[in-house]
Order: sequence, then C-alpha cells, then structure tokens
Amino acid sequence: MEPFVVLLVLFSALLHATWNAFLHVSEDRIWLLGMMAMPYIAVSAIGVLLLPLPAPAAWPYIVASAVLEWGYLLALIRASRSASRWCRAASSRSRSGAACAFPARACRSRC
Repeated sequence: MEPFVVLLVLFSALLHATWNAFLHVSEDRIWLLGMMAMPYIAVSAIGVLLLPLPAPAAWPYIVASAVLEWGYLLALIRASRSASRWCRAASSRSRSGAACAFPARACRSRC
C-alpha cells in the first residue's frame, strides 16, 4: 500500500477519535454536530463551485449516502443521550448502596 494512503487512513482515524471525544464531552450534542458540519459544508461549497456536476446516474447514490449519514448522526446522538441517562441513573443507584454494573470511571467520562 502506498504511504500516502496509509497516512490518509491514519489521519481519518485521528479525526474520527477527536470528533467522538468532542461529542462525549459536549452538553449540547446537536449544536456540536451542527458546528462540526461546517467544514463539510465549506469543502462541499468549494467543490460545487470548482468541479463539474456528477453524472445523473450518481445522484441516487449521493442522496442515499446523505440520508444514511444523517441517520448515523441521529442514532449517535440518541445512543449518547441514552448512555448519559444510564450513567446518571447508575450513579444515583451506586450512591444509595446498590452496586453499579458499569465502571464508575466510564460513567464519569460519558456524563
């Protein structure tokens, strides 16, 4: 494999990890997702201005890709909210004497 491709994959992994770290510590995940979309919008706007439009046969795939991406983001928000609620409930149970099945360290990082 070419070194450039390896570097791109590693850079992508770094961006993904950073994105998830920001999402985990954010109080307002929807606002954060909107702000994180700004670079996508900027790069896409430049591409729309400078590149030719895709072939008509590609448009169904572009739309499907966009729909799947939005579904992924909404599922990620929902899962993150669910984990936060679970951590708060587990934390309150552990203070009352009940055992927490989830490590407290993990709950602190998610809440």
